[in-house]
This record gives sequence, C-alpha cells and structure tokens, in this order.
Amino acid sequence: MNVKHPTTLFGRRLREARQRVGFAQDQLGVRIGLDEGTASARMSRYETGVHAPSFSVAVKVAHALRLPTAYLYCEDDDLAKLILAWELMSRAERKTLKTAAEEKLADAFSKNQKAHAGRGLKTCGISVSACAKSPTPSER
Repeated sequence: MNVKHPTTLFGRRLREARQRVGFAQDQLGVRIGLDEGTASARMSRYETGVHAPSFSVAVKVAHALRLPTAYLYCEDDDLAKLILAWELMSRAERKTLKTAAEEKLADAFSKNQKAHAGRGLKTCGISVSACAKSPTPSER
C-alpha cells in the first residue's frame, strides 16, 4: 500500500494528532459529520494536502481531536507544543505564562516606541503610541 505523506502543515498536524488519539480516517470523518462512504477519502485529502478544509471543518476536526484549532495552523513546532500544553496547564500556570508574555510585549513596544519616537511608525499594524497607551489584559 502506497502511503502518501502530508504536503501541508495542516495535513501534517492533522495526521499526527489523529494518529496520537488512535482514530482511523473514516472514524474522524464520521465524528465531524461526514458521510460514512466518503469520510476516509475526505480526511485523506485533507491530510495529504489535496484539499484544504474550510475553517469551520477545521474547528470540527480540532474539537473531535480535543485540541485547539490554532494547533492545526501553527507554523512553529515549539509554539504548536505550547498551544497543546496550554490545555493541560492549571489556571495558575496559565496566569504565569500570560504575565511573562505581557511583560515581554510591553518591553518590546516600549523599546520600539523609544527607537521611533516622533516618527509616527507603526508596530503590529497599530500606532506605537496606541500600543503604549493600551491597557494590558490584566489591567482591563
């Protein structure tokens, strides 16, 4: 039997996650509401990159596999692991990680604002002054 390897990031993450939970392609397809007669072929096409699922189908797939949808689209392998780990973290662990991320972002925006003061440059699509004045999620 000739096994086609995933050619897309989405396909690779989908196949790895599906195999990790022990679902056959047809089982996963049926779980997300595909017709039993076409479920395996459709899932195979998503995995090999022949077809890309709509976002709503990707959400159903992620839900069936019990993982965040973002994992299926994440380009960075380390960040993808972090996305998976997020679901396993306690509220306190999540708060610690969020605080560290917020501090890093605030520091980066502050440095950027100082480097580009008065030039009206933008960072992340928002004006630097807007970034500096925006409250952090913990301040809201």
